[in-house]
Amino acid sequence: HVGHFTVNANITLSRQSFGITHYKQYPPNISKIYSYFECRRKKGSQFNEVVFFGLQYLLKKYLTGPVVTEEKIQEAKLFYQMHFKQVVFDEEGWRKVLEKHDGRLPIRIKAVAEGRIIPRGNVLFTVENTDPNFYWLTNYIEFHILHMDSMVLIQVTAFSQSETPCF
Repeated sequence: HVGHFTVNANITLSRQSFGITHYKQYPPNISKIYSYFECRRKKGSQFNEVVFFGLQYLLKKYLTGPVVTEEKIQEAKLFYQMHFKQVVFDEEGWRKVLEKHDGRLPIRIKAVAEGRIIPRGNVLFTVENTDPNFYWLTNYIEFHILHMDSMVLIQVTAFSQSETPCF
């Protein structure tokens, strides 16, 4: 399934069709993007706290080390050519990640400690690019990480029912 992390995860494949064209939508002269994730909920809602959990697993399993390869670039190029019937994939951008950073993503991710009980509305993690030429990676990567939201929500429900962290 495209976009869902698997044993052979290909980070160059986006979870949504529109995600692959985000790089074209930034204004000129952008060099730094700082993005954050929070668990939003209106005050007075059923759950006011979350137990932050799951990010380290995703980072270590899918985003550590060289994650961009020539094979993955070619797979994405072919997939998007067939899907869109036109060239929309940023082959040049991904190839520069491969060549300049040996396939490692030039991003920095910071997060609160996993297992902590955090009031909703607070930042749980941030993502930023570390190379000004790869500003477009920040939101692209954050978007991929967001599938962890279901793990966070599970921890919200379980924590609320037991009043103790469930890990």
